[in-house]
Parts: sequence; structure tokens; C-alpha cells
Amino acid sequence: MLFYICNWGYELAWTWAPRLSNVWRSTPDVGDPGHAEWERILRTFDQNAFHAVSGGPNHWSDPDMLEVGVPGLNGVEEQSVFSLWAISAAPLWAGNDLTAMSSETLRILTHREIIAVDQDSLGQPATLVLEEQPGLQVWARRLAGSDSPQAVLLFNRTALKATMRIEWENLGIYGAAEVHDLWLRRDLGVLTVSVRPNAWTRSLWPRWQE
Repeated sequence: MLFYICNWGYELAWTWAPRLSNVWRSTPDVGDPGHAEWERILRTFDQNAFHAVSGGPNHWSDPDMLEVGVPGLNGVEEQSVFSLWAISAAPLWAGNDLTAMSSETLRILTHREIIAVDQDSLGQPATLVLEEQPGLQVWARRLAGSDSPQAVLLFNRTALKATMRIEWENLGIYGAAEVHDLWLRRDLGVLTVSVRPNAWTRSLWPRWQE
């Protein structure tokens, strides 16, 4: 049994719902039925992120359903939404028509490596660790494991292509680290990534190097 409290983000639910329930809504509805709005999705993500500290194992903050596969978004935005919800440790409720989704939507919704980040047993939602330029954000969350893994998301909220770079110190890592690109399912070398405009995201998994 899962106990869910929904008051659409009112009455400061994140201050009292964690001790009473497994899930609580932290925001108003993310969109209108049948149509997704990118700016509204971003506002929902930001509002939920303000209360990251309230989340944890067996109690999760819910920014409403995923808009992946809902008309109104392009493929890049759909992938971005899935990345944002996963790194937030948010419930992954599919909000699209499951009987009529494209193969690309199915690929995103069933990406096992991204789902594994969302469902990591540490249950720690991401926080903003760096924004050197407006709209170029780095979000990170710690994951369970003896090698202190982290999930890192490079998020370009601007309308222009940008190159983003992370110094390991920004993540509390000193020394060399291994990096794995979750979406591409491959290991990377130096962490310098070109990020496409319109909110393209990269989900990375840096780990201490033995």
C-alpha cells in the first residue's frame, strides 16, 4: 500500500507530509490534459526543487505526471523531462496515452539507466550545484554505493547551443573520476560536453576512480 497526499502544493505539504505519507504533491498540475507546455514544465520542476531536502527513502515529493509523449513537446524536450524527473527522485507516472505512443517515447520511458537513477535506494533528490551563466545549470544528486557515485545533469535552458564544463571540485570530488553517459550508455573521458539548445540534457554518473 502506498499512501499519497495530494493538495497540489498548497499548505506547505513538504513540511508535514513526509512523516505521514509515502508521496505528496509539491506543485499544481504540470499541464492541461492532452497538451504539454514547456515553460509550465520548467516552473513545476523549479517549484519542486525548492523542497529537495524533504525527499528521501520511502517518502517522495511528486511534481505531477511526466509529460513525455504528450503533444506539445519535441523529442529533445521529452528526454529532458525524463532526466529532470529522474534526477529529482520523483515518481515516474506516465501521463501520455500508452496505446498510441511513438517508439521514441517508449524508448525514453523505458530507459533502464535513467530509471535506476530515479529509483536509487539513497532517495536523495538533486540540488543545483552550479550556474555560472544564466540558464546553464548543473544539477547533482548522490547515489548509493561504496564508491560514492553521483548523478549529474547538465541542463541548457537557453535558446542557444552552449559548451558546459564541470570542475570536479564543484561536485566535492578531488582527484580523478570515471564518467559514464547514461543516455548514450557509454564511458566518457574529459568532462567537456556541447549541449544543444532548447533544454537538451546530459545525465552523467561520475564515480571515484580507484
